[in-house]
Amino acid sequence: HYDLCLQLYESYAESSYCQGKFVEMNYALQDIFDNATSSDDKLQAYFTLVRALGAQNKLPEALETGLFFLSELGEPIVISSDTKAIFLAEFSKTKHMLDGKTDDDLLSMSIMTNKTKITAVRLMSILSLYAYLSDQKLYSLLVFRMLQTSLLHGICHESIPGFASYGGLLSCCFRDIEGAYRFGQLSLRLLEKFEAKECLGQVYLVIYSLINGWIESHYSSLEPLQFAYSNQMRCGEIQYAMMSARQYCTHMYQCGVELSTVEKTCEDYGKMMIEHKQDLFYKYTLPYRQAS
Repeated sequence: HYDLCLQLYESYAESSYCQGKFVEMNYALQDIFDNATSSDDKLQAYFTLVRALGAQNKLPEALETGLFFLSELGEPIVISSDTKAIFLAEFSKTKHMLDGKTDDDLLSMSIMTNKTKITAVRLMSILSLYAYLSDQKLYSLLVFRMLQTSLLHGICHESIPGFASYGGLLSCCFRDIEGAYRFGQLSLRLLEKFEAKECLGQVYLVIYSLINGWIESHYSSLEPLQFAYSNQMRCGEIQYAMMSARQYCTHMYQCGVELSTVEKTCEDYGKMMIEHKQDLFYKYTLPYRQAS
């Protein structure tokens, strides 16, 4: 009954994480780490652990654990004191791999079948959120590696946020608004093609926070961000639901919505964040409630 027990413990740990019951989650994860007979059987437990550390605002621990895991998967992220040189080298490598590829070329890429690479891209996708909030250079390196891996091995669901995030880097770091918009729209087409609902929150966050504001009214981001919150809650993607809620509150404030409405919205979403023990996103939402 080994496989059944493993699945039950994984589901219990995941359910406990979603409910913010981290003590119960840790007990289940420790049982998996102690009794799993292979590294592959510990993969889901590692994913849950990394996300739980992030939710508790333990970003250095989440990143350290995730980067170690990435190295074990054969995708080490090299970090040195000369981060600018590494950033430019990885950007140049990614840009060269994309040169000459049309949107149709990218949309018709082969499907990634290497399970190790799929796991690595999924982990990079999770870590990119925590790196974005705490280490922008690491965030960039993760995004570049996501695209490089996808271009070499094919595309999977978790590749899709990488294309959106690459667009976000083009807008924020290089002021290439046209290129940013192209990759944002491409990620939406990929999202629809693969019906990757679980990735919608991450894609929408990048597009409506970092890209479309250069082209469209900031106010037009409110409805998509609110939809992303509802969608990700239904999918069980609690962190991206809460990040969408946090960004929705931020944009309401920036758009000049009546302050009493902003305060009430921040309060309502704040209660959800506290209920689900998402301390990280509550911390980032609180200043806008206080300012309102």
